[in-house]
Amino acid sequence: MSESLNLNNDCAAMLSGDQGPALKFAMQLVQRAANVMGASDLVPVSFAHIDACFYAGRAHVDFARFMLEAGAKFKIPAWTNNGLVSLADETVRDPKTEMARGAKELMQLYAELGCRTVWTCAPYQLPGGPGLGDHIVVGESNAVSFYNAAVGARTNKYGDYLDVACGLTGYAPLSGLHTDEGRGAQILFDTAAVPDSLKQQDIYFHLLGTVMGRHAGKYIPAVDALDPAVGEDALKAISAAAAAAGGVEHWHGIGRTPEAPDQQTAFGGHDPAQTIAVTLDTLADARRSLTSASDGPVAMVALGTPHFSFTEFANLVPMLQGRRINPATKLY
Repeated sequence: MSESLNLNNDCAAMLSGDQGPALKFAMQLVQRAANVMGASDLVPVSFAHIDACFYAGRAHVDFARFMLEAGAKFKIPAWTNNGLVSLADETVRDPKTEMARGAKELMQLYAELGCRTVWTCAPYQLPGGPGLGDHIVVGESNAVSFYNAAVGARTNKYGDYLDVACGLTGYAPLSGLHTDEGRGAQILFDTAAVPDSLKQQDIYFHLLGTVMGRHAGKYIPAVDALDPAVGEDALKAISAAAAAAGGVEHWHGIGRTPEAPDQQTAFGGHDPAQTIAVTLDTLADARRSLTSASDGPVAMVALGTPHFSFTEFANLVPMLQGRRINPATKLY
């Protein structure tokens, strides 16, 4: 923990209250987070993906309303994560419940605070987002992993309220994945034993990410010899699975992702602390771990977690063309 934080004139003015109570409170949150993270400096950020717009109780609404009534607006482009309800279709949830009313109010508040209301957990699929080397603020786990790995932007995983505070002030603690030394790979995943034919199948990337997450935890993994032709949907699958299975916030695909043209660069000139062989057995075990269901009727199928890309929808359409969903199964 660091108790000494260097502030420029802009940050000092916010902290002193010269720019209003909302920015004072927001900068206090950023300052406290920097102390906990051991950061002695703040870094300007250029983009935020706001997770706090997802309703989890009245505290979320009270926080956003305080900021709005105190005159706050986002200083940087800020896009919304999922909402708990649909503002366009109230039949998705019963609009009379306290949860639905609170969620709708919260989503409207973030629109008024200046968010771009994209309502997606996969904002990297939209144009106009951050690029290589940009310092950003993201809380959604799959998006944190994707932006760091596939885009080469820099973000730690920011929890609710801190993401808003960083977006309102335009600053984040200079620590962890915002720093050069915090981005190097630590564990190597060797995929030489996996047949090339399997590496061409969509499920491979989901299973690879699951294996990475289960073994790497919060360490930064690297995958050897990832095909340079691997597309964005595959990188999304790896990112989402690795984040869900183990909290991976950054990873490298050697030969494919922007900060890993080769193993030497990916590991910052160091040797891997550990090398893990990925085999057919480890992939099969990962697949078995992904379900606890037994054979039998399927009650529901949910597609798009994370949200489908245009390409994924294009692939889905011919699969459903001219067919009807079983009346006993719900499809979302």
